[in-house]
Amino acid sequence: MGDIAPGLGDARLRVIERAARPAGWSEKLWAVAQGVAVADADADIVQAPGHLSALVARAEQGRIDLVSKIVGLGYECWAERALVPGFFYFSRCYTRFPG
Repeated sequence: MGDIAPGLGDARLRVIERAARPAGWSEKLWAVAQGVAVADADADIVQAPGHLSALVARAEQGRIDLVSKIVGLGYECWAERALVPGFFYFSRCYTRFPG
């Protein structure tokens, strides 16, 4: 584990070893519960300049542990218009939200 980050030659990246994730926990929420700051993004999504900085600022201002934002997705064809709303619906079904 941790073989890729050191090979990138970027001193800002580091691998943090942590305790094994218990059953029923998502990777992100388990990392946050252990006090690890996590930046997680899909590789095929281009982040706007300043987006990550804005999320970090929001977390620090609100003294909150997790900030999550879904980027705007383009709907370029009929298939995307048909399938993407279902993606959000099913994401909601398997993601734990408070309350």
